[in-house]
Amino acid sequence: MYHYLNKSQLNRLQHIQKAQARTVVAALKSFNADHILRSLHWLKVQERIEYKVISTTHKLIQSSSPAYLCQLTTVQPSRSTRYLH
Repeated sequence: MYHYLNKSQLNRLQHIQKAQARTVVAALKSFNADHILRSLHWLKVQERIEYKVISTTHKLIQSSSPAYLCQLTTVQPSRSTRYLH
């Protein structure tokens, strides 16, 4: 659902996440929110979206998922850039 958000919407969500992180640690607005996110081990909004897409796709491929979900995906063979000798 969040994968196709435009940049302004992602920035808005990121701003909200930073405000939440400051609230969790009771930090002032002047504190660098990126450091707070890292200390809480929180991914930024875009990173979280990418993680969820990759994680969900992996689970879908590796498990016995419902047929309607499997029909929505195709598995591409990996393309190695290295030559094996």
